[in-house]
Amino acid sequence: MKCLAYWSNATKYLSKKDKIMKSLIQKYGSDEKLSRKSSAIEVLLRAIVGQQVSTKAADAIWARINKLCETITFENVTKQEDIELLSCGISKSKLTYIKNICHYIQDKEDDYFLKSEAKAIKAELLNIKGVGEWTYNMFAMFYLLEPDIFPIKDLGIIRSIENNYSIVNDIDKVKSLSDTWSPYKSVASWYLWRDLDGLSTNY
Repeated sequence: MKCLAYWSNATKYLSKKDKIMKSLIQKYGSDEKLSRKSSAIEVLLRAIVGQQVSTKAADAIWARINKLCETITFENVTKQEDIELLSCGISKSKLTYIKNICHYIQDKEDDYFLKSEAKAIKAELLNIKGVGEWTYNMFAMFYLLEPDIFPIKDLGIIRSIENNYSIVNDIDKVKSLSDTWSPYKSVASWYLWRDLDGLSTNY
């Protein structure tokens, strides 16, 4: 696990900027929570599985894939038959996206992502069919550990903001709110997920 040097500063900053965020931080604690505990391929594939489904459904599907592959590696995923992966509950389109990511990542060590510039990684990933802004955001937060990522289209984040800030169906207000959390949007996002009990531990 990689320790986050910015977590303590982030919780102090957010507590000063936003009284609601302060209450969430006090509720769930200000100790570091976000850490890199998976490989690059595992974080990317987990994000693909989580696209446009509930956290509960994504966790169930991911558990089946983990059981099938034993360990999520390029070799263990690509040796599976299509029918076996589909039986875990993914759609045919997501199976294609998983294959696309495996093709992209097959000759890359995890250090490749950590040594490259974030902008270059983002451009490469968004060029893969099946990887959109949300999927990249998950990778940036949970693998690259970027501090200022806000997945504005995440349904869990939107629900938590509705619950805590009473902002409903107003994406402009959501964006304005998130801008007040910069440069620690990732930390604010974590607490919003935590309050919704939607933060998966599988990343």
